[in-house]
Amino acid sequence: MNSYLNEIHHKLRAVVEREKRRDGINNLLIWAFISFLGLFLSTVLEALFFYDSSGRSSLFDGWISTLVILFSVLVIYPFVKDFYLYLKPNYVDAAKKIGERFPEI
Repeated sequence: MNSYLNEIHHKLRAVVEREKRRDGINNLLIWAFISFLGLFLSTVLEALFFYDSSGRSSLFDGWISTLVILFSVLVIYPFVKDFYLYLKPNYVDAAKKIGERFPEI
């Protein structure tokens, strides 16, 4: 009986880890998309308005600051939070999600 519980525990942990990995990759891809979109928009703004050196510097500094803040919010904070929750995963929520997805279980 105990081996079945260990197997269920192992499978639930695998589901939680897979879900967190998927969410982390999605957040990283969102950040990358926003980065390239911002780079494109700043290039278009520079081409349209021909900024001087200080204008380009301000645009660049603002964009880098925005990227660092977005990276912190979208990637670093969830990673740290997930690392803490990795020590105590919520198996009840994982079991509910599996039960909703596979009602025959």
